[in-house]
Amino acid sequence: MTKLRGHKFLGFLLVTLFLLAQLSGSAHAVEYGNAPHKHGGKVCVLSLVAEDDVDDVTILPKSLSLPKPPPRDVFARPVTTKFGFIRTVLARARGPPNL
Repeated sequence: MTKLRGHKFLGFLLVTLFLLAQLSGSAHAVEYGNAPHKHGGKVCVLSLVAEDDVDDVTILPKSLSLPKPPPRDVFARPVTTKFGFIRTVLARARGPPNL
């Protein structure tokens, strides 16, 4: 087996393992739900982790407010050419500050 085929096979194996884990977790959730339950007399660890009393979902505000953009003249300034055209000259890029 060449090196490339080995990497493809390993990737395929990892993706298959991940999908099987997701499928089995989803099937367990469908069958038992989030309520605490037992398997063979032992408490299911998945039901303890996935309890419903904690809501981890953050609710977005009704309207999102974005900060105002900086004034255009900070980054660009208009320049009149010798033919009377106005063009914009961008400021030079700066590197990070020296510490």
